[in-house]
Amino acid sequence: MARSAALRDGMKEALVAMWSTILVRGLFGIALGICALLWPAQFLRFLTFAFGGYALVDGALTAWGALSPKAKGRNRLLLLASGIVSAVVGLAAILIPGEIAIYLVLLIGGWTIVMGIFQLISAVILRKELSGELWLAATGMISILFGAAIIANWAWGIVAVASLIGIAMLAIGVALMLLALRLWRIGKQILARTA
Repeated sequence: MARSAALRDGMKEALVAMWSTILVRGLFGIALGICALLWPAQFLRFLTFAFGGYALVDGALTAWGALSPKAKGRNRLLLLASGIVSAVVGLAAILIPGEIAIYLVLLIGGWTIVMGIFQLISAVILRKELSGELWLAATGMISILFGAAIIANWAWGIVAVASLIGIAMLAIGVALMLLALRLWRIGKQILARTA
């Protein structure tokens, strides 16, 4: 029991400490979503690099947050694993775009499901410690549903896939921004109590 409480406390501290990186992830996701919706036909050409850049930045920021001195406890491994998976997928999309482009839709679907699972696990761990974990759970569910829809319908036309990606990235970006703002408020409350 004490072990799970320590895990929750460490994860809460880590998420509160990295609210700004979560906000940047949300803003980057929203920007990518807007591009997908505004220029769906051209989005295919740039999709491989845009997705690779997003996954790489997302992974780097998540891993950086997990390795920061403020992040404590075993939860760092979950955050670090999530960051590494995201960064590796992003690098693959950037370094071998020709080979990746053929399978990019399936890759995006799989990556999004994995990230959603990590987010749901984090939300479950934090359910008693963080009143704003609903946004983390919502981000996880949106990611899993989006990933499953892409994998199930990979043969859709590129305009439909780009539009679905745009809608999902907007939804995920907004949920991440709301989570970041909630974590910022919690951090301010903690600082006020300790001052």
